[in-house]
Amino acid sequence: MKLIITRHGQTEWNKEGENRLQGRKDIELSEEGKEQAKKLALRLKDHNIELIFTSPSKRTLETSKEIKKFHPKAEIIIDNDLKELDFGILEGLTDQEIQEKYKEIWGAREKDKFDYKIPEGESYAETEVRALRVLNKIMKTKKDAVIVAHATINKLFFKKLLKKSLKEISKNFFNNTSVSIFNIKDNDIFVEEFNCDKHLR
Repeated sequence: MKLIITRHGQTEWNKEGENRLQGRKDIELSEEGKEQAKKLALRLKDHNIELIFTSPSKRTLETSKEIKKFHPKAEIIIDNDLKELDFGILEGLTDQEIQEKYKEIWGAREKDKFDYKIPEGESYAETEVRALRVLNKIMKTKKDAVIVAHATINKLFFKKLLKKSLKEISKNFFNNTSVSIFNIKDNDIFVEEFNCDKHLR
């Protein structure tokens, strides 16, 4: 089976240039994000796609529907387990705002990024449990599938599939609609492409 993992198109918050935490905030695609989603769909049009797994967020759903235009027989499956990490009290804030309001909390999280639970939110460890539930579900189908999700969720998929630490994975910047393709046969995983956004250039 082939598994394609991608990130949603750009939103207005992504566009701001500051690192504003979107998390569960349901932000729609920007005009550029809509164009990115169309370019992504064109790039994937010749792939065999049977299933499209997406989070229920507007930004991932919009991106998924563009992909489906070239794959009308593919089933879109909305899975709540694909929601972005819940950033709790930090959601909607930029790095600068977090430093001003919650410097101690952010510092504690940076020391133990995987296990630290943000107040009123989640830890990476908690998020990984639900991300891997989705991955196991997809693997059992043995069908060619696309996952349209979020930066943090995708990092956790890559952590598992590439058998790397979160720290190693996080060295990469995952642009909106970047594509990673894995060929999976039994217990063997072959990386066809990783974090590629050539369709945007």
